[in-house]
Amino acid sequence: MKRVLVLIKEVPDEDNVKINEDTWTINRGIGVINPADFTAIQLALELKKEGYSLEVMTMGPLTSKRILQFCLAIGFDNAYIVSDTSFAGSDTLATSLILANAIKYIGIPEIILCGAYSFDGSTGHIPLQIGEILMINTFSNVDFINTKGDVCEIVCEYGKKYIIETGFPLIASLMLKENSIFLVDADKYFINYNIKEIDNNILKIESELIGLKGSPTRVINIKSYIPKKKREVYYFSSINIKKIIDIIKGEKPPS
Repeated sequence: MKRVLVLIKEVPDEDNVKINEDTWTINRGIGVINPADFTAIQLALELKKEGYSLEVMTMGPLTSKRILQFCLAIGFDNAYIVSDTSFAGSDTLATSLILANAIKYIGIPEIILCGAYSFDGSTGHIPLQIGEILMINTFSNVDFINTKGDVCEIVCEYGKKYIIETGFPLIASLMLKENSIFLVDADKYFINYNIKEIDNNILKIESELIGLKGSPTRVINIKSYIPKKKREVYYFSSINIKKIIDIIKGEKPPS
């Protein structure tokens, strides 16, 4: 049976982001599924109707099993959590290396789906870097995927839509859009699902390549942005056009 693997991430709730000022990394507590990942989850559920087996993987502390429970409850078949204290503090490069090795360990599926970016990082690097490490076809800004036997039709949007035919395996970073996922009965969320744990005793990645030690990205400081002035909204009119021109010029608009 052909397989689809969805990579998801637990991110902090936007109202509860806390920074460790010793390492300048985000304190990971109980969070939510990264909003952009729901696009990948929904597409995977559509592909299940075509006979694909669905798998989901996340990297993070073992408490992140809760987001995998959600995926298993709504129809995914297998779940993996990639977790080890040595992985903590990994930047996008180290994270991509860890996830790529975890994917090799479970066997590279026909299709790997990812959200466009994570709420807590917003780089969009991970899918492209995983594709490079695994040496498989990689696509970004993907709107939809049509499968036709051994050929996959990728619909991408770069200003206008492009249709690209490719073979398997592939990794796709999906455009962010509204989703509608059917929720199941509450009791299905509390079933004792079998979630497979993958740590570095299994992957055996050199310590110099992972965690803070293996992360070339260095965050020097993080500061909250406080606007200097209150936001002003100008509705379209001949008077407001003059005001906007004056603001752009740096001149004080007429009262």
